[in-house]
This record gives sequence, C-alpha cells and structure tokens, in this order.
Amino acid sequence: MNRGSKLAIFSAILIGISIVFQSQASKLAQPVLVATYALLISSVILLAISKVLNKKLSAVKELKNNADFWKITMSRNVFGTFLLLYGMSMTTSINSLVILRLEPAFVILFGYALLRETLKQKEILFVIATIIGAVLISTSGNLSFGPAQIGDLLVFSSLLFLGYSYIPSRRIMKKTDPLVLTAYSNLFGGIVLLLLSAIVLDNLIMPVNALVLTMGSIITFYVVGLSLWFAALKNTEAWKVAALLSITPIAGGMLSFFWLGESLNLIQLAGAAIILYASYRLSSERKS
Repeated sequence: MNRGSKLAIFSAILIGISIVFQSQASKLAQPVLVATYALLISSVILLAISKVLNKKLSAVKELKNNADFWKITMSRNVFGTFLLLYGMSMTTSINSLVILRLEPAFVILFGYALLRETLKQKEILFVIATIIGAVLISTSGNLSFGPAQIGDLLVFSSLLFLGYSYIPSRRIMKKTDPLVLTAYSNLFGGIVLLLLSAIVLDNLIMPVNALVLTMGSIITFYVVGLSLWFAALKNTEAWKVAALLSITPIAGGMLSFFWLGESLNLIQLAGAAIILYASYRLSSERKS
C-alpha cells in the first residue's frame, strides 16, 4: 500500500469519528448553532495554519468576486451543513454515517446533468442500489414515517447541496489553494449562519458539552482529517482516495457502537453493505 492510500485511510477514519462528534453535538445544542461554531472556529484555525505555511491569504480579494466561491459557500457551508446537522439531530450517528456515503452518487448525477459527463450503465445501477440501501437503512424494512425517518431524509437532502458543491469546486481549485478555499468558505458560511442564528435563536451560547464535541469534530475533520485528505490527493489517484472513504462509516460505526450503544438490525446491515459496495464501485468506476 502506497503512502497516499495510507493517508486516505487515516483521513477516512478521522472523518468518520468527526461525524459521530457532530451528530452528538447537534443533539445537545441547536444544530444551526453547532454548524455556526464549527465553521467559524475551524476557519480561524485553518487561516492560522495557512499563515504558518505561507499560503496566499490575499486570495480572499479574488474569491469574493468569484461566483464559484459563493456557490461553494452557500451550497456546502450554508444549506448543506444546515440540513445535515438538523438531520443528524433527529437520527442515529450510524444512519448519518451510512447515508452520507451516497455522496459519490450525487456527484456523478450532477456531473451528468450539469457538465454533460457520460453516465455508464453500471453507474446508473449503482446509483439505484445506493438509494435502495438508504431506504433499507432508514426504514428497517418498515415503511412507517417518524422523526428518525425525517432526520434521515434531511441528511439525504443535504447531499443535494454537498454533491452540487463539487461542480464549482472542480473549477476554482485549479487556481486556488484548497486549504485557503476551505478556510474562507467556512468563514463566510459561518457568518451567514451566525446571522441566521441571531435571528431565530434567543441565545447564541452553546452548552459546554456540545462545544467540547464540536471542537472534537473540528480537530478530527478540518484540522487533521482534511489535511490528510489533501495530502492523499497529492500522493495517489483521486478515485482511490474517494473509494477509500468507504471506510468512514466503518470507523464511525465502531465508535457509535462502543460509545453510544448504537447498532443496525439485519435489514439495515444489508442496506449498509449495499451502500458501501455501491459507493466504492461508483468511485472506482471514475478512475478512467
């Protein structure tokens, strides 16, 4: 196994852990507040890291006038994060982890719809398979509709915005450092959510236990996990990195099982297996 693959695996493990932390934080505090704190604190940390690494922080002047930057900020950091955290607050960490592995399907569908990329027959079948798997995960084979299913649906809906964000990201990352882009998109996205929080909430103070979990998610995802992910992309093919992210729900699922006592029944396990396999194949099919 080469260095890039190892970095991708470590990144996937940390991202899985960060999702569990986010999920639990969103159950202890207002989800919009968790999202706001996570984006603003991570932006400060990432800007500090960028400064230490002598990144071009003056790029913010160009980014503010770039339509793709605002598409990324609004789709991923505002709408996507907002729906994701509210969904996480209503469902289990394991459900969120597995449903989020549908992201490659949305990326491919947006590539087909907006960039006129070729959609192979195999990919269509795998996309359908991921949706079937998501239904099995959410319903456990029972078509009743309750709060948990609403949460699953919100997590699923967030992927519309998260998946779309890859389209403008492809264009802007050709001329912007990804670390700097992430720092500034988090900053501006956090400001938007801060204004929203000030309008809809009476109190902007987060409980200490939720803040600790949010800090844990920031460190495991934005500070370490994302850094390893970028490093992996420099050392190995993008499709391999994407495929290895299938480890994310396994790592997060183990943490949820031992820490929170969460588990899946046989029908949900079948759905999870379908999603993991199909998402891996969707990522690997794009290697050409």
